[in-house]
Amino acid sequence: MAEARACLKAVTMAKEMGFQDICVERDALTVIRKLITAVEDRSYIEV
Repeated sequence: MAEARACLKAVTMAKEMGFQDICVERDALTVIRKLITAVEDRSYIEV
């Protein structure tokens, strides 16, 4: 869960700084799946 929250924080901060292209590279399959899905996620690591 900590990794997902850290990823969300980093992406949010980059967006606020005006970055338009963001590349997220991770090896945590659960986080990757949640980042690319269009389905609403209501789990504890919602991203």
